[in-house]
Amino acid sequence: IYVAGCAEGAGTDHDFSVFSVTAAGAPRWAYNYNGSADDRDEALAITCGADGNIYVAGYTTSSSEDREFTVVCLTPGGSESWFSTISGSAGGDDEAVCVAYGPDGNIYAGGYTTNTGTGTDFTVGSWTALGEPRWARTYSGSASGEEFAKDIICTDDNRVFAAGTAIGAGGNKDIAVMGWTTPDGGLVLSYRYN
Repeated sequence: IYVAGCAEGAGTDHDFSVFSVTAAGAPRWAYNYNGSADDRDEALAITCGADGNIYVAGYTTSSSEDREFTVVCLTPGGSESWFSTISGSAGGDDEAVCVAYGPDGNIYAGGYTTNTGTGTDFTVGSWTALGEPRWARTYSGSASGEEFAKDIICTDDNRVFAAGTAIGAGGNKDIAVMGWTTPDGGLVLSYRYN
């Protein structure tokens, strides 16, 4: 069993944390990451890959004190295999809130990044199982505001879909569903419902 969240560190505020226990509840291992700002870091989503690794999404706080959209790969034994972040152009907070392991063996994570001129944007990124960035896509609605992907799923026909919110012309939040091709991040769906 694998659990993601945050744990209070000694002088490090909250740390990005992942724990593993057996089915009987016996502790196996714990992974904790403290960003360079000694501020709040948190794991928000977790999935197990067909390759046996554990993939975790959330945010970490750097020395700039801004949150960074973060994806971490852990081995079955709890060792960090790779660590990757996405930062928006505006230098504000960025967070990953969902993660999926695709049938193609690649990793997909969704959340938001803060960008110049558009505010908080709906964001999805992809990595290889070795942690190499493949592509990242953002979507901004017709008005600047809090827009983000809340859930993500991969399909067998080489597509990835993310659902969340986007801001409409009146400033209200709409349901948003976005879809991209998994090989290159080509847009295949942009749907909003008010």
